[in-house]
Amino acid sequence: MRHHLAQRYFEELREALNTLLLEPRLETCSPIAVLPWIIMVFTVATSRTLDTAVAASIFSIVIFVHAYRRSVFNELRYIVKPLILILLIVFIVSIPLIIFKPGPYVYLFAARVIASTITFIFILRVIGWHNVLSFLHLIKVPSEIVFIINQTIRFIPLFSNEVLKILVAREARIVGGSWSLRRILSTTISDVVLRSFYRAWVFGLALNARTLSGGVVQGSYGKIGLRVFDVYLFLASIFIVLLEVKGTLWVGL
Repeated sequence: MRHHLAQRYFEELREALNTLLLEPRLETCSPIAVLPWIIMVFTVATSRTLDTAVAASIFSIVIFVHAYRRSVFNELRYIVKPLILILLIVFIVSIPLIIFKPGPYVYLFAARVIASTITFIFILRVIGWHNVLSFLHLIKVPSEIVFIINQTIRFIPLFSNEVLKILVAREARIVGGSWSLRRILSTTISDVVLRSFYRAWVFGLALNARTLSGGVVQGSYGKIGLRVFDVYLFLASIFIVLLEVKGTLWVGL
């Protein structure tokens, strides 16, 4: 059976998303750590200076290495594939800009995307999706919205696997090599749309069956104390914000 580029893409996408959904083995952060993480990612994604992108990448890698100092190489294998996938997409998108319109803004765009990706993935591996959902509970986000986010996070890798199975099954039914990849993809669009509605409905029923109230229960949290890595993330986010403000406002003064 031939393995087309689309099948390989869905295979890599499925594995990358599955690795991002793995919960960290160490409970190093509390749900409060999500706030400085969001601040860092937003600041880097909208930064106008290269120093901010470099500093955020260094802070993220240092925090990740310090959190998993005893098993750094084992944890790196969980985030290398999604990181390489995103960097490859950035490289492909940046090639036309570098060739036809080279300049500092193009390199800043690439550095900003790479730095925000590193900050997002490395820190997320330390925090974990569970703390992200717990943080949404803490800030009083409606439980229905949290339930939808939780469903989306868990459904995308499952549906990517379903799309991959559809492509492989459709290609296996083709006799000869007269059909191109475009024809295979065009004939699977309707199946993918219908299957997505069905799988989402079944998946929602399965998640509802695991809760007594039929949805996400609003958790009751007592006093949540700051942990060491929470302090690290807050200090790093403050430094990143001040560095960005200095780079954009104070340089010309």
